[in-house]
Amino acid sequence: MDKRFIELIKKGWKLKNEENKATYIDEVFLGAIITTLTDNGYVLMDIASNGNFHYFMFEHLESWDRIKIVAEVLPHSLTDVKVIGARMFIEFSYGVMIKGIPPSLFGLGLKGYLSQMLSNIGSIRYEYDGYYTFVNCATYLLINDYIDFDTLTIDWEKLNNDINAIISSLAKYLEIHKKVE
Repeated sequence: MDKRFIELIKKGWKLKNEENKATYIDEVFLGAIITTLTDNGYVLMDIASNGNFHYFMFEHLESWDRIKIVAEVLPHSLTDVKVIGARMFIEFSYGVMIKGIPPSLFGLGLKGYLSQMLSNIGSIRYEYDGYYTFVNCATYLLINDYIDFDTLTIDWEKLNNDINAIISSLAKYLEIHKKVE
């Protein structure tokens, strides 16, 4: 066989594999987030997906604090991943169990309703589910900041530091929210 022909076929397969990788890099990223949270003492309690949106709920085994994640998979091509980077719209929520007398349902309902109007990146929102008070914040994350596309190697330290920074900040917002009540 012609050597050049074989080189072209191999190059075609490599390109096809890269295009496939661009379609599942977000699943690799979500798996890395799940692993990071479980390594930090959280257990995955609930998971749901419709293909475009993924929902996860975690609970810390000692403190019973909860983390909810809603992630929107954004379509990206190989060109997007290589030039701009794969990105994900993701909302992190941090919640604590309500102890004692629950806060005023009207006050929480009003704050929750008003904060739902703020669905922009970086907007802090509050919600109440009957047992937990949550603080939420949405953002875009660049998957390429955490995963090397060519090797699918995960920068565990950076991912862990950033997730801990998000959780820590949300916990502080929730503490301030509780003091204001």
